[in-house]
Amino acid sequence: MDKGSKIFDLRPDPLLLDDSFEGYKLSLEPIPMYRKTISTGVHALRPDDDHFSFSHVKMFSLHNHLHVNIHRSSNVYFVDENYKVVKVTFLPLHHQIILEEVCQLKNFINKQKGNYNISLAFPSAETVLIGNGSGVVYLVEIKDVQGKEVWQMAHAGCLFKENNACLILDCHKELTDDICLLHVIVSQIVEKEERLTKDTRSGLFQTILTWRTFEKDECQLWKEKSLRKLCVDGTVDYIALEPGCKSLHMVCDKAPKWIYDSEENIFETKTVDLPKPEKLYTWMQTEKDITFWLNLPKCTKSDLKIIIEDLKMEIKFKGNQLISGEFYQRVDSNLSVWCFEANKLEIQLVKNETGAMWQTLLMNDDRGNEVVDPGVTAAVHEKLAHLCTDKAEDSLPPFNIQQLEDCDTTCETTCLLRLDSVKHKITHEVSLSTHQWLFKIHIEPTQTAALCFRYDIDACVWQFKGHMEDGNTWAHQHIGTFSAFGYVQASKTQKKFLTCPPNLSYVVICEASHHVYIYRQPSSLTSELKNRHTGKRVKTISKQQLVNLETNEQILGVFATDNILYLLLENSLCTLIINA
Repeated sequence: MDKGSKIFDLRPDPLLLDDSFEGYKLSLEPIPMYRKTISTGVHALRPDDDHFSFSHVKMFSLHNHLHVNIHRSSNVYFVDENYKVVKVTFLPLHHQIILEEVCQLKNFINKQKGNYNISLAFPSAETVLIGNGSGVVYLVEIKDVQGKEVWQMAHAGCLFKENNACLILDCHKELTDDICLLHVIVSQIVEKEERLTKDTRSGLFQTILTWRTFEKDECQLWKEKSLRKLCVDGTVDYIALEPGCKSLHMVCDKAPKWIYDSEENIFETKTVDLPKPEKLYTWMQTEKDITFWLNLPKCTKSDLKIIIEDLKMEIKFKGNQLISGEFYQRVDSNLSVWCFEANKLEIQLVKNETGAMWQTLLMNDDRGNEVVDPGVTAAVHEKLAHLCTDKAEDSLPPFNIQQLEDCDTTCETTCLLRLDSVKHKITHEVSLSTHQWLFKIHIEPTQTAALCFRYDIDACVWQFKGHMEDGNTWAHQHIGTFSAFGYVQASKTQKKFLTCPPNLSYVVICEASHHVYIYRQPSSLTSELKNRHTGKRVKTISKQQLVNLETNEQILGVFATDNILYLLLENSLCTLIINA
């Protein structure tokens, strides 16, 4: 997306991958479930007539109405139809669910067309931001009054007001020396001002991300310190403030653009026609392997030194380095072969991940010329043959291409980005073309949320840090794996929510209604089993469990702790004891 960004790939820790995983075994062990009726119902808005874009539908349908204080993970809340914020407390020993009102929002709600759902976010353990759905955001303090939790306004009037409805995506309270800063990011899906753009396939709507920073003055009042805005022509699956609040982490399908900054000037990047680098080598790929060619002056094999590893390749000619770089993805170096004939070097590389088509051979190297394999071209034509015909058909009425939305067109490659708020640049970029975004999970309140991406058939959980390694590398760590979950979740066509607890002991798929699927990490068997056919001894087993909620109510929210799974339905709340 940005030529100046550092592009890298996610490389899982081999110690956290289980190549011998044999699947999940269905367990009929019952999971204790307790239900509490919500007499007033849960406040949940549906898209109105103006919310017809793909981004709108996605935002409303996937909104999690169960809000969690990430600094106190036992504190779970929802908003009922009477605009009361209700705290949920579960007593496992007594099998009791307690619902307690902590705040009344009725006086702060503007009932009007175009509203979004109410959003809650917790910048600290004692502070909560409330977005009323119409563009107004309030700051509230959480206090303990005679052993009872009470929410009180911490700011005279609203903290700020947007021109349109907005949703709170992230917030952070920053304490540095004697300065207290409050950062808030909200999103709005708005209609483009210029309906006729150069890119007529980009749709009629765009996502505006507004980042406001407030500073507490001598009178203990919050004053706006800075305002920044970004624009994305597609959807934003994830955004978070990096610890230190100097950069943003974002998962989106179109390149974001800075459009306003009250503190730093935004300089438009002018397009300069630079001379194209001379092509040095040629390469061709299939779903399984890659062929590399390099023409050399007259020489012998002894003049060449070739080093091929799983992640990088180096070629030297008479002691001089010709090529050195990291592969776009991992290869199997043990299966790599090369030959030299008629002053032409040919290298055969075998992809470690079958089916993944590479965007480039070597990272940050534009000297390669890719040629398309005829077999790949033939396969594509064969798959699309049913869309073509030699017979003339009656002409159909023309359609307006501006009616196309994101779900109707092929989006740009989804990427995970790190954006510098001072330089207004994308500093780091991870292509997610082969790593499907699944969900996020807060493990440490002081860190950004851990991200779960699909890796082949597995699902890997990554923690991205707020600092650089070796001066220029975005620090990140592969912290856990859900074996075969990438494949499993893809088969659930009715899935709505995916989540897991902080200890990663299980992972959950919630359908829109009726069913919840639970997949557990491998557990040791009390006695060793032996496979009659293969003779292999089995010491661990991974269980899957299906929970039937026995109701037609829609699932509106979900939250997983290490032991308890909370499910918010239209008129009730359920708790499942996963680990007693």
